[in-house]
This record gives sequence, C-alpha cells and structure tokens, in this order.
Amino acid sequence: MQCKKCGTEIKEGCLFCHNCGEAVQIVPDYEPEMDELQIRIASAQTKLPNKPTVRQLEEKTEESIEVLKKVNWKMVGILFVVILGICAFAFAYGSVLKNQEPTALQQQPEISNVKEQSAYIPKPEFSYPAGGYSFYISIELHSEVEGTIYYTLDGSIPNESSYKYTVPIELPKGTTVVRAFVMDSNGNSSDIASEVYDIEFGAPDPPTIIPESGEYVGEHYVRILVPDNCVAYYTLDGSRPNESSEIYTGEFLMPEGTTTVHAFVEDEYGIMSEISTVTYQCTNPMTGSTETE
Repeated sequence: MQCKKCGTEIKEGCLFCHNCGEAVQIVPDYEPEMDELQIRIASAQTKLPNKPTVRQLEEKTEESIEVLKKVNWKMVGILFVVILGICAFAFAYGSVLKNQEPTALQQQPEISNVKEQSAYIPKPEFSYPAGGYSFYISIELHSEVEGTIYYTLDGSIPNESSYKYTVPIELPKGTTVVRAFVMDSNGNSSDIASEVYDIEFGAPDPPTIIPESGEYVGEHYVRILVPDNCVAYYTLDGSRPNESSEIYTGEFLMPEGTTTVHAFVEDEYGIMSEISTVTYQCTNPMTGSTETE
C-alpha cells in the first residue's frame, strides 16, 4: 500500500507513513466501476425465480390431480373411436378406388340383364293326361323354353340331382306319381308339374279249345285259339297247367280214349287268363276201342 500524500510504500500493518507521518486510510477509496458491477449482479439475482418449496410442489400436484378428475374420459374414448373409424373408412375407400378397374364396372349391365331374364318359366307338359290305363304307356315331357327337365317317379320333389329327361319315360304297372320341372340356362326354374298314372291290365280271355268236349271216332285234331301277343300252355293228363307246362305251337292229334285238356294263355305283361277245359272220348273205328293200343 502506498501513502496517499507522499507515495512512499507503507509496510503492511503500519498505521502511519514513516516518511511523512500521514495516517494510513483503512477504508478503500470509492470505485464507481465496482459499484456498478455489484448493482447489476444484485439486479440479476432479484429477477431469477425463487426455488419452490416442498409445500409449493405438493400444492401444484394436488391441483393437477383435481384437473384430471374433472376430465370426462368417456367422451374422450368416444372421440377417439370416431376418429379411428373415420381413418379406417378413408383408408378402405381409397383402397377400393385404387383397385377398381373399368372391367368391373362393365359387369354391372350383365347383372341387370340376368334380373330381366328371371321371368316366368312355364311348367313342362306331359304327353298323356293323368288317369288309369289298361296298357303300358311312355310319357314324353315337353317344355316351351330351352333348358333341362328334371323329374322323379316316386312322388318326391325333384331338384337338380333328380333324373334328367332325355328319352320317353316308360311307366310300370301300378300307380306312378310323376313330378317334373324345367330349368333354363340362366338357372331360372319353373313350378313343378305333377301327374298320377294308374296302369292296370285286364286278364286276357281264356283260350278257346277246338273241338269242344264230346265223343269222337277216328282221327281228330285239337286246336287252341291263342290271342295276339299271348302264349298258351296246356296239359293232357288232367293236371293244372302252369308256365312249366307244354307250350302250344300248333294243332295236335286227339289221343284215343278219354282225355282232359287244360289250357290258359299269358299276355306280354305276364298276366294269365283263366283255364279252359275240354274232355274228349275218342274211339278207334277199326277196333272200336276207346283205349289207346
């Protein structure tokens, strides 16, 4: 430290200058630059926020919890779902527009044409009306439109798995229920047509045996009149004939003695007639005997 009066260097701890006797100044001189710096530091410290206390932090946390409790989470969830649905719809609609080709749009007129062709389809027609018949018949099915006719013969409802009509249907003996419908190329079906047929054959008339019963002398021939489409069976020993008996093929010589002829006919449907019977007593004119030699 130097003396303010004479400039002599004063030793540390001395209260007076040993050169001029001037008292040493203990309080430092006023420096305006240092004062201004200290003022700025103090001003900056007053502007810094104070560090919050633990109590202040707890109060802030409680206020945040109260605010969260007041939020309507149900409405937030609904809003989230709505936003998600809008996004999904926009994505799907964009994918459809991107993948759709002009050919797909051109198919729409074809669909409308199919609907226009779904018109009334007439039922198939039968060549014979329903009823009873004493002979075999073959039913023909006809349709006014081009398509496939399906039918059944057991009375069940026909479908696409049933019989396909290609040739006339030969009906068997007895009662038959025929049901049929037609389906065109577009898959349109008609209503089901149904007819009932009852085929019963009457037995053929018994055969006529010539000559009739009686006594005969000499050679005579026996004939059996057989109706058309029938076969005659006969016996000469008095037994009852059957399908294993002798088949009549033409006239035969009347045996000598007493002979009983039994005969019946069977038609093409296997129906047998009643049995016709004649009895002959034939005598040999040379011997007068009625017994076979």
